[in-house]
Amino acid sequence: LSKDGARALGEARGGKPGGAAGDARNLYLAKEGRIEPGSSAWSGLSPTDRVHRAKAAAEAKSKLASPNFCVSKTRLCLRNLPFATDEAGLKKLLLDAVTARATQAQPKLTQVKVITGARRPGAPVKSKGLAFAEFADHEHALCALRELNNSPTPFGADRRPIVEFAIDDARALQKRAGKRENAIARRDEKEGGTATVRCGEPKPDAGPEPAAKRVRPSRSGKSGEKRGEKAAAAR
Repeated sequence: LSKDGARALGEARGGKPGGAAGDARNLYLAKEGRIEPGSSAWSGLSPTDRVHRAKAAAEAKSKLASPNFCVSKTRLCLRNLPFATDEAGLKKLLLDAVTARATQAQPKLTQVKVITGARRPGAPVKSKGLAFAEFADHEHALCALRELNNSPTPFGADRRPIVEFAIDDARALQKRAGKRENAIARRDEKEGGTATVRCGEPKPDAGPEPAAKRVRPSRSGKSGEKRGEKAAAAR
């Protein structure tokens, strides 16, 4: 499935091709996956799932009240997962979810991270029921969200995944981007032997130029001049 086809699929299922004008924080995506209390979908949730969803909604509202936070277009936050969930199993679940809606799609995940608790000696690692996953394309992330969110298929009716677009701290994103740029600049400098200076940065100081050495005439030159003067006077 091409990007245009995936985009059309998302729009056909109620998605938007883009945010409203001036919505640089992608706030329109914060509504994806949300189930409002009192709705028919809400009434079908277990009491435990209702508590988890209410907590997730309150956390999102608190973060997005600050202009420093934005909604990612490609990174998903998955909650209410079984404690036995591992990254390999979650990756397969996400990829299968995309191809279930777009059979010809070739989704690519750039990151899958299951949040785990402290490991006790001799005990297996257990997840906290929370994970993050990032797709290369927004359309594939949207397909996975809509296929898995509140679905009883993966883990049963009493533990339905809560899938939403992740909320990122824009300051942390800028910091990571700066570190990547610096790493690339250092690599290029090491490989090419020349320093890379970004726009607006002062050129590296090479230090003061060495003072020019004063060349003293050799003694042999002075004695030669004197012998020439004596010879001219004798003539």
